Amino acid sequence: MPFNIENFKSNLDEYGYLQNNKYELWVNPPRMFEAASLTTESTQSSSNDIMRNLKFRIDSVKAPGIQLLSADNNRYGVGPTQKQPFNAQFNELGFSFVSDVFGELWQYWYNWIREIYQFNGRDGNSDTLAGYTSRYKEEYATFIQLIIYNNEGDIVQSFNFYDAFPTSINEVPLSWNDTNQLVRVGVTLSYKEFTIQSSTIQGPNLS
Repeated sequence: MPFNIENFKSNLDEYGYLQNNKYELWVNPPRMFEAASLTTESTQSSSNDIMRNLKFRIDSVKAPGIQLLSADNNRYGVGPTQKQPFNAQFNELGFSFVSDVFGELWQYWYNWIREIYQFNGRDGNSDTLAGYTSRYKEEYATFIQLIIYNNEGDIVQSFNFYDAFPTSINEVPLSWNDTNQLVRVGVTLSYKEFTIQSSTIQGPNLS
């Protein structure tokens, strides 16, 4: 079939397209932070207020990926091999946010990681030393949702992440040579599993 640019144009007109700058990431505070507040050098804010502020400041996020783990298998014991899936592996969820002027968001994620695994003591209390212990997962894991919108502001896809928690805060470059640059903090999250909400394929051979 010869190439026809009009077919491409008509397909775009009929089905449209998504843009990668219309999204929201909703992070629910973990159970250990319910009814808690963060105290900094100059502010004190509730956990819920900080998380509401976060969704306006996330400037980049990667939608999740998935990979099937497989082993090479010789169907007849010899000859060419074929892949046999045996497990699924989810990529970690990474995002970055623009820090507020008080550094509340930055410190919130720091305290979240510190409460997962007590790698140091609490500032201002010389009697509190690092315990080098971890909490139970149900205390620090939470539900996170990534929502993608179309140009009209309607929800197109919702990614649900279950038992999610931060595993790292990336290094943040600071330099006297940079002027009028925003401080961006990168966070990496792990999770048990994710789903695309209300997305199924139905058929007689599917369960």
